[in-house]
Amino acid sequence: MAEQRKIVTQSPENSETPLGEVHGWVTPTRLFFVRNHFQVPEIDAANWRLAVSGCVRRPLELTWDELDQMPQRTLLATLECAGNGRSFLSQKMPGVQWSAGAVAHAEWSGVPLRDVLELAGLDDDATEIVCEGADVGSEPDHPEPMHFARGLPRAKALHRDTLLALRMNGEPLTPSHGFLAWPGRAKKRWPASS
Repeated sequence: MAEQRKIVTQSPENSETPLGEVHGWVTPTRLFFVRNHFQVPEIDAANWRLAVSGCVRRPLELTWDELDQMPQRTLLATLECAGNGRSFLSQKMPGVQWSAGAVAHAEWSGVPLRDVLELAGLDDDATEIVCEGADVGSEPDHPEPMHFARGLPRAKALHRDTLLALRMNGEPLTPSHGFLAWPGRAKKRWPASS
């Protein structure tokens, strides 16, 4: 039987990297942990757009093909969920009860976020970039539907190694890893805000 991720929660899927089954420096995509707050959205690839708005002089939308044709970088990076190891705490804490497998290392390729922000003309007074996904859901403390979103400080967003990742280990990102799968693609919006 082929190695597979250890399911921690089914719906939405949260699954761990089986660390004992990773036999190299780079974690294969099929074994790379999955962290979802909400269900993975189904998005029509023909209608997918990356929208940049907010504190920019030239709001823009880019198609997948336009984004894919921009200059790209490839780098190796480790990702780890902030809750990794939560199940080991002596006092139970809320959240996904990860053991040690919410960490993995992969090769990431994509467009530097700063290149897209430069196209849009990021305002000098913008202090944070808010990245908003198409995945929608609610939390116990926020019962109204909301998009999953995270912010990046301006300096981090403009660092050359901060990528709008299009590929993981040489293949298009899968929906469960945050973006694409052919023929459908999950949508991400990266509006700039202060």
